[in-house]
Amino acid sequence: MGYVIDLVSILVVLAFLAYGSWSDIKTREVSNTVWLLFTPIGAALTISRLYLSPELLWISLGSIVVAASLAFLLFYTGIFGGADAKGLICISISIPTLPENTLVSANFFHPFFPVAVLSNSFLLALSMALYILGRNVFWKYSTRRSLFIGFEKEPSWKKIFVLVSGYKADFKEVEEKIYLYPLEEVVESEDGIERRFNLFVEAEVERQDLLGKLRPYVEKAVIPREIWATPGLPMLVFVTIGFVSALVLGDLIFSIISAFISVL
Repeated sequence: MGYVIDLVSILVVLAFLAYGSWSDIKTREVSNTVWLLFTPIGAALTISRLYLSPELLWISLGSIVVAASLAFLLFYTGIFGGADAKGLICISISIPTLPENTLVSANFFHPFFPVAVLSNSFLLALSMALYILGRNVFWKYSTRRSLFIGFEKEPSWKKIFVLVSGYKADFKEVEEKIYLYPLEEVVESEDGIERRFNLFVEAEVERQDLLGKLRPYVEKAVIPREIWATPGLPMLVFVTIGFVSALVLGDLIFSIISAFISVL
């Protein structure tokens, strides 16, 4: 019976995460109705599992507390959006410990299944950074132009961060595509006009505010039409992939560390 409950839990989590990811990609929003339905269903499945295996009570509660704490921390630091945090919490409520259905139990070094999902998600999200870096290298060598004209005074660490998190896009494209966020701003001082990187864009309101401030300078050709922008990562998609990879491959970071140690 426990096997059946775990299988149903996996299918339920996949269904809700798949819908949430689709909504996140399409509108960059996920309705709270998704989480309001997800939570009680997931809780009921976990209660059923604990009824059959009461010895899992404390480890399950610990897993939920750890995952929820990480979700809140990531949300309040701006790393996670609201949907991402709610998705992780719902996963922890639905499947707090490693399901019986997985064949990769040896690839986990802790019992907190949602934490493995989280670490897998971040590892997979790094693939986006590699894509962006490759895109910038291609732009540099295809245009034969400097990537940082107008940003000569910006520190090197900011330039490195921008290289893996943003790319140049036409201002109109940034305006039209809701998932693109400006990575720069214009600052006026006694020394004249300066372009500076703005690396921490948190919300749609700030996006519109930055676009509004940049628009006059673009229209008057004070700055080029091509500006630095970053694609707002649909992190919930990576959480979904992280969930599947945790079921199929286990804890990826632990697996990589184990493989490295075995080679040594």
